[in-house]
Formats: sequence, structure tokens, C-alpha cells
Amino acid sequence: MAADNFAFACSLLLPHTACGRALGPDGQVTAMRLWDREGSWADVADGTVRQAGPGRLWDEVEVLWAKVTGDCGRPPARSQYGMTVTPDGSSVWLDHPGRLL
Repeated sequence: MAADNFAFACSLLLPHTACGRALGPDGQVTAMRLWDREGSWADVADGTVRQAGPGRLWDEVEVLWAKVTGDCGRPPARSQYGMTVTPDGSSVWLDHPGRLL
């Protein structure tokens, strides 16, 4: 569930990325690849991260993890996120509109 909650956060806050996962026989994620349309990518497998391209996608994921997990060390539930949309744009927040992400 925590992986799904974090994937949801990534879809909101890193919308320029796509993700693919490899699953082991037990259904657990064994490897992951992120990529974007600018040609950046990151592979994660066996505790090792490799990334290349014009952007540092895994670095962005680590920053996002720290931002959304805070002191609890695990990603919040989907129901804790919100979005405010105005004629000038939109913003994503966590728990209340004052905590922008």
C-alpha cells in the first residue's frame, strides 16, 4: 500500500514522468524504471540506482519522498492530498491548503 500511495504522490507532483515496475513471483516490486519525454531515465534494482539524461529523475524522487513523508517515514494516504484550481493555475497540497507541495 505504501508503494501505491507514493506512486500516487509521484503522479501528482512529477507529472512529466512515467514508471514501469518488475514484479517478483511474490508480487513484490523487484526493479523500477522512470523516464520522461526529455530523455532522462532512472533504473532501480538490487539497491542500486542508475540515472542518465538531462534531468536527474531519481534525485527528484528522493526530494519528493522527503517532502511527503516528513517525520513519519511513510507516504500519506491518497485521501490526504488536495488540489486547488484557480483561473491562474493549480496547486497540490497535503492535509490542508496551507501545506503546499
